[in-house]
Amino acid sequence: TEIDIDLISDGENVLIGGILQHIEEAGIHSGDSSCSFPPYSVAEKKILELKKEIKGVAKKLNVKGLMNAQVAIKNDEFYMIEVNPRASRTIPFLSKCLGHSLAKLASKVLIGNSLKDLGFSSEKEDNP
Repeated sequence: TEIDIDLISDGENVLIGGILQHIEEAGIHSGDSSCSFPPYSVAEKKILELKKEIKGVAKKLNVKGLMNAQVAIKNDEFYMIEVNPRASRTIPFLSKCLGHSLAKLASKVLIGNSLKDLGFSSEKEDNP
């Protein structure tokens, strides 16, 4: 199973914009795959574990702005495929699903606003 995670980080706080599950098996290029939002077959426990791990990656990399990560799950283990400290092709899709522009929010972070200052102290999925 392959999933994409998009997030925004202000260097201190990390906001998960969304997690998408690839419909095809892991290894198909994300540009050639279809995704489901929210994930349809990954247990909530694994999603929570992944969120914690990926927030740690963003903090360790000192990401400010958007970040995309692609992760494979096999036998209940995570395998990092790639991390991109930038927007990905899934940002517009997630923004439409959520009804909020993740790119606009990230651009405000890039010019010095904190996520807290912008009113985002909880996960995007829980903060319409």
